[in-house]
Amino acid sequence: MAGTVDWFRQDQERARWDAEDSGLVVRLIREERGWTRSQLADVAGVSHVDVVQFEAGAVVPAQPMLVRLTRAMGFHS
Repeated sequence: MAGTVDWFRQDQERARWDAEDSGLVVRLIREERGWTRSQLADVAGVSHVDVVQFEAGAVVPAQPMLVRLTRAMGFHS
C-alpha cells in the first residue's frame, strides 16, 4: 500500500509542476504580445479568473486550458 501512496504523491507533484510550467509559458507569450489577462480571456472565451488561476499554476490538469489559451494566441498543434 505504501508504494501506491508514494506513486500517487509523485504523480500529484508532477501534475503541479506541469501546471506551473504551463502557466509560466502562457504568461510569457501573453506578455510578449502585449495582451492583458482580460484580453486573452475574451479571445479564448474564458473568464479573467480562469486565466489568472492558470498562470498561477492552479489548474490541474493543465492541458485542456493550455490548448485553449495558446490557440487563442495563434498557436495550433
